[in-house]
Amino acid sequence: FPNDSICEGDSFTVRVLNPYKSIYWSNGSTDTVQYIQASLNNNISVTNDYNGSCPVSKEADINVIDKNNFDIDVPNCFTPNGDGINDVFKIAEIVKSDYSIIIFNRWGQKIFESNEASRDWDGTCDNTNVNEGNYFWILKFQSYCGGEEKTKKGFVSLFR
Repeated sequence: FPNDSICEGDSFTVRVLNPYKSIYWSNGSTDTVQYIQASLNNNISVTNDYNGSCPVSKEADINVIDKNNFDIDVPNCFTPNGDGINDVFKIAEIVKSDYSIIIFNRWGQKIFESNEASRDWDGTCDNTNVNEGNYFWILKFQSYCGGEEKTKKGFVSLFR
């Protein structure tokens, strides 16, 4: 997964690579390896203690995705002017293959459509640059973790 994320309910392994004399996990275990089921309300930490006088504690920082309460951020503007900065309308979040986006101009004409999360809009329609302005989009998506398909709608401003 991108962004060090895992789905709620999936399992993962946490291992202490350089164990000292004593290891204490927040769940009471003293093993060097923990097999953990991802939970939205579960934090795990470990204390690695060399001799009782200088313990080192660490907490795992893992993004657990809630498939029933999942949303994505969509940019509100982009500048397809060829400078290599913000040149495409890109939705770069954790989405599943069940993805579609349609973009319309202000007259309601469809100017872009894609079912591929990796295909970004470059500000063209039929290989011709569209005018600066606001464009309406409809996005349907599902998280990598499953859950129900969601629909999101909004506007993006294009500046050249």
